[in-house]
Amino acid sequence: MRHPNRSFFAFCICLFSGIPALHAQLDTIHYIPPMHSRDTDDVDQFLYLSTPETIPFPVTVSFRHFNPATSNWAYMDSIVTVSNSNPATIGVGFTTNSTVLALVSELNQPLAERGIIAKGQK
Repeated sequence: MRHPNRSFFAFCICLFSGIPALHAQLDTIHYIPPMHSRDTDDVDQFLYLSTPETIPFPVTVSFRHFNPATSNWAYMDSIVTVSNSNPATIGVGFTTNSTVLALVSELNQPLAERGIIAKGQK
């Protein structure tokens, strides 16, 4: 049986000991594209926003909402305030044809003006 190369282990220890603490990616703008669900039932859909920031700040969430009563899309902007102790939950749809869910017939093609954009100061 062959033994692992000791110099490789020494190299790994040197490499990883020099890396500073890693943090999650934080940004001021996030784009969430539409997705596909195989479930055919209409379900409530929510966007959950959280942050490590302790000082509250506003976040603007922009998306188009499908109104099944009129069969039309309408723009909606929601402004919520979030902080570490105060996450936000925003309802973004309730049908299988919403701003975040695409129908089977819409797969493999660009869906203009679908998805969600979240913009914040931090």
